Amino acid sequence: MAEEEIRRAQADRAEGKLRSAHDRLQRLRNQLRSESGAEAALARLSEALSSLPPRPADPKPTPKPSKARPSPSPDPDLADLDVPGDPSSTGDDPEDPSNLPDLTPEEDPRPEPEDPAVVVAPRPSPAPKAPDPKPADPKPATPSPRGPSNAAQANASVTRAAFLDPEFRERKAKLEDPDAGDYTKLAKWARRNGLYEEEKVALLLALEQDPEHRSAKSQLAKIREKEAYHSDFRTPWRRDASVIFVLTNTDEAKLNYFCDSVSAFYKRFSRIFRARKNPVQMWGTKVGIRIYKDRTDFLRYSREMKDGVSSAVGYYSLVRKEIILYYDKRNPQETLDTLFHEGTHLFTHLVLGEQFYKLPHWVSEGIAEYFAPSKLDRKEKDLRYGLPCYTRLRTARRIIEHQRPSLKGDLLDVRDYGSFGAARYSLSWSLIHMLIEKTKPGSKRPIYRDGFLRYFTATARGEDWVKAFEKYIGPIDRLEDEWYDYVRDFPLPAIEEARALVRQGDIAEAIPHYERHAKAEPKDALGAYELGEALVLLDRYADSVPHFERAVALNPDLADAWASLAWSLLMSDQAQRCLEPAQQAVKLEPNGYNQFVLATAAYEAGNKEVARLAIRRTIELGGATSLTLELKRKIDAM
Repeated sequence: MAEEEIRRAQADRAEGKLRSAHDRLQRLRNQLRSESGAEAALARLSEALSSLPPRPADPKPTPKPSKARPSPSPDPDLADLDVPGDPSSTGDDPEDPSNLPDLTPEEDPRPEPEDPAVVVAPRPSPAPKAPDPKPADPKPATPSPRGPSNAAQANASVTRAAFLDPEFRERKAKLEDPDAGDYTKLAKWARRNGLYEEEKVALLLALEQDPEHRSAKSQLAKIREKEAYHSDFRTPWRRDASVIFVLTNTDEAKLNYFCDSVSAFYKRFSRIFRARKNPVQMWGTKVGIRIYKDRTDFLRYSREMKDGVSSAVGYYSLVRKEIILYYDKRNPQETLDTLFHEGTHLFTHLVLGEQFYKLPHWVSEGIAEYFAPSKLDRKEKDLRYGLPCYTRLRTARRIIEHQRPSLKGDLLDVRDYGSFGAARYSLSWSLIHMLIEKTKPGSKRPIYRDGFLRYFTATARGEDWVKAFEKYIGPIDRLEDEWYDYVRDFPLPAIEEARALVRQGDIAEAIPHYERHAKAEPKDALGAYELGEALVLLDRYADSVPHFERAVALNPDLADAWASLAWSLLMSDQAQRCLEPAQQAVKLEPNGYNQFVLATAAYEAGNKEVARLAIRRTIELGGATSLTLELKRKIDAM
């Protein structure tokens, strides 16, 4: 027993020394990052850190028993703010945000990368991710308690690429009694205009009309062959633009969308922040954008590059001048947000060089969050930026209402980067949005934008963060009150609050906001569809049916709503009604998922001919999975 205690004591001392070595080198690295001309020292320091064994975790202190009544767990949104005298921490009101579960800053998944120039995306997600929308394998043919839902996911109904281009929909709707040749011509038009998903839809519609149409079969076969080749990790799609290139093994539509988005983003960012040189002039290379089809490929690349990333959606490498992320099918908006967020950091390096590390944390993260919700205007090939980030707005509003954070102490003068969690990201976004976007009544000229840009430059050159704010922007006391009012008065439509809650995984809490939107906007088909999908996420299939019915009544071309209606009817023991909406979904968009819904609906309705054709198309489009083969076996046995 004594020998065992001695060994434990020796091990504890060794771990303590190793932790100290890691911590000393880490502090030195942070210091060097803020100094110019320290690249060589940083490289040597990186080697020293990588040569050490992994840093042992800090020992957990033994909690001391407390005689006082334990206070409720703090709000996840507020946990990384320490506001003295917060009255919400002592009440028993169930609506008090301090009664929500705890989330300390240490739980924020931000691992320390091995390469000092590899920066892990430090975007703390506002809340847990929602369930996967469409499993790779469809659910069993016989409806089960948790069947699939078309686009049943956190925010896919807001951002799904499957909502086809409006001009394509318009052209398709104008076709009178179309045959396979008409759809093939529509497919050619879609390709000429870079609408690759729409091209596939048109070809599938052609084959629905004539399964042996030679041109449609040949073109679709070529598309699938290319997709199979480029879906491999080693042979991704590539497209070059003037100062960037994109590599992705997702699909051709996303390749072009990502390339156009980042190109438009760079043009806007470089104008606003007055980049004197483009990446090729400054770094001698284009900026690379790598977007992998799944997390597995993303982590594989990270390991091959020895980036040491394990739990981020994306990150950027300053050494290789590239952004790396993966396409999150559960939450595609998070992929786009991360792309613009990390792009902001990398392009800020382009503008400032080594001065980047002198920027206040609220500025570097705030402008990244400001650009994160940007959207590409596909027709104009321009970026719509400065859009509201309703998830951040909702968090900032709750913090201001319950804690009245100090503008100076809780944001402007925060030097500890480790304290920047979801709360300060939200506060930073809201302040940056006010400083860039707020105008006087009746005027389009921003009040504070020029002053903020001067503050951006001044702090990068080393001016004091707080003094420079008052010098270039205005008195802190006055602007604190103005900031509170800006956040409180910022419009938060019911549907956007619902979407923010769904994205956070608070589905049940989102339902009343969707219902409030439905009363205010009774002719909004998309809102009705989203309400139905939210109810599906709660397994309330029967309750979702009227909302899907309202969605297709308002917009008969909404294929997703038809498919979801069919599946909800199946899952609520109304199989006799599900065949017609499933056929309508396939008629509008004959993709693999809709074909599977139709096959299941026809099987349940006892229509063997339709079921056989649909399951054959399902396997052709999506491959022979165990579940599709099981459904085929049941259909063959009818």
